[in-house]
Amino acid sequence: MHLTVGFTILWTYLRGPVPYGTTTYEGSLSAAPTVGAFLLVALVVPIVGEAIRQIGPVLLASRPEFDDLMDGLTFGVISGVSYSCFDTLTRHWDLLTGGLQGQDPGLWVSLIFLEGFVKPMIIGTASGIAVAEFSGLGRGYDGFTPRYFRGVGEAILANAAYQAGTYLFSFVGNATLGVVLSILWGLIILAILILRVRNVLHAGLMEAALERSARAGWRRADE
Repeated sequence: MHLTVGFTILWTYLRGPVPYGTTTYEGSLSAAPTVGAFLLVALVVPIVGEAIRQIGPVLLASRPEFDDLMDGLTFGVISGVSYSCFDTLTRHWDLLTGGLQGQDPGLWVSLIFLEGFVKPMIIGTASGIAVAEFSGLGRGYDGFTPRYFRGVGEAILANAAYQAGTYLFSFVGNATLGVVLSILWGLIILAILILRVRNVLHAGLMEAALERSARAGWRRADE
């Protein structure tokens, strides 16, 4: 939690305000994205953020009692959703404590859907895929294999695409339209991640079935 809050405060300070990222939510046609802020949001934040999200789940998945693929997937999803929650609370604290009086209802409803559903689903699913690859199949955990680093790369890529899209859409000139476009962009990324996690779940279920079959065979052999 502390790492998430501290990092979010740091990178939002370095990025500076964006049209619908401020508590006033006043879109500005004169505002324009900068290369430095874009690289920060689309490159640094996904990489450092994913590193933070991997610490706890990897430590847990390396323990013998939690080395199944499904455990790794679950830990990664929880870590990603928790990170997203504290990131949202930190970035929108003034809005949450100041209220939404006078704002366009379409804007805050869209913002709640984006920050409360789309973003945590993307971050959680992406991190879950990476930690699942760390756990791997069979007895014990696979560890830092090429498959794990590929999963981390996929998670970073998904978050980079999401962060870059939401940053650029915040400059369309209309706050509500910017949030709606971010939602649509996020749902596309989420759909791709769900297809990817389907394969991970299939592998996890196959692992569970094989382990159950093996245990049944051992019992018959003992008898």
